Amino acid sequence: MNTLKIRRNMENLLYKSAVDIEFRNRCLKEGKSVLEEELGTKLDSDIKVQFKESGDEKDEIKLEGRDLMFLLPEFVGTINKLERKDLERITGGVSEYMDKNNESINNLINLII
Repeated sequence: MNTLKIRRNMENLLYKSAVDIEFRNRCLKEGKSVLEEELGTKLDSDIKVQFKESGDEKDEIKLEGRDLMFLLPEFVGTINKLERKDLERITGGVSEYMDKNNESINNLINLII
C-alpha cells in the first residue's frame, strides 16, 4: 500500500464519518477494526486506534507508543438529505480534518509501509 492510497482511504473514512451515523458510531466504538477495514490491512496487535469527536481536545488525550488517534469532522447528516451548502461544508471539513490528523496519518503510514 502506498502513501497516496492511505491518505485517500483516510479522506474517505473522514467523509463517511460526517454523513453516516452508523459508520461514525463504529469509528468511535471499534476504531481499530474500522481503520483496518478501510485500509484493507491488519495493524499490529500492540497498536491502539481511537477516533474522537471534533469537540474533544487532542492534547488532553494521552497516547502511548504506537497508538493512533484521529479527530472526526462534525456530523452533518445523511447524504441524500444534504443541500449544496452542506456538501461544501463536508468537503471543506474533511480537508481541515486531514490537516488536523496529519501527524497521526503520517504515523499510520510509517507503521504500514
